[in-house]
Amino acid sequence: MFKAFRIFFLSILMCCGGWCSHLSAQNSEEELFQVAENAFEDGFYDVARGYVEQLFAQFPKTPKRIPAKLIQGQCYFFQGQYLKAYDVFSELLPYNEYKDATLYWLGETLFKGGDNKKALEYYQQLLDIYPQSSYIPQALYSLGWLFFGEKNWTQATRYFSRLVGAYPKHPLSEESFFKLAEIAFLQKDYVKAITGFGHYLDRFSNSVRVAEGYFYIGESLYYQKDYLNA
Repeated sequence: MFKAFRIFFLSILMCCGGWCSHLSAQNSEEELFQVAENAFEDGFYDVARGYVEQLFAQFPKTPKRIPAKLIQGQCYFFQGQYLKAYDVFSELLPYNEYKDATLYWLGETLFKGGDNKKALEYYQQLLDIYPQSSYIPQALYSLGWLFFGEKNWTQATRYFSRLVGAYPKHPLSEESFFKLAEIAFLQKDYVKAITGFGHYLDRFSNSVRVAEGYFYIGESLYYQKDYLNA
């Protein structure tokens, strides 16, 4: 309920043009940062950036600078402004604080911008230097997609398998299971594809992709000339 109220409150501020005056009413670093964070979490990226900019203007030496910069960069990222996001995240590279987040978001930004080679470098740094980071599952997932897009099935399988093996209960595990079976299908390894989609359907029986999974199994059986079961 609190989040719903927060969204309603920010919506009113935006619709009335009142969020600008509300910004000036904030006085403390903690208030400015907290409201920026809340606005970001609720998807009000322009509002969040406004609070971050005010925080920097009023408190140029704020200890919240790095996490606030991360919010600013992510706002640009989710608005599709990848060059601006890259510039913001790059500024944070010299700092050790939140370095795992910096490496992850640089990787994401470059991946979205189409620079797979450079994105891979940042993802790999994250995996090598911060193996316990909470960003590891997301990085593995992105790496799987990166190589999937390049049709590098071996590497895509490597990273999706690593995510599934190390983080079986992570929300991204479901899609990774599906991609592994799909990769087998694309490689025309229909026996492996049938097994993979079968495991997927057993494990994620309530998935919105159940019908798609059965379709792939049917196609795999068809290509094996098992027409009756297909």
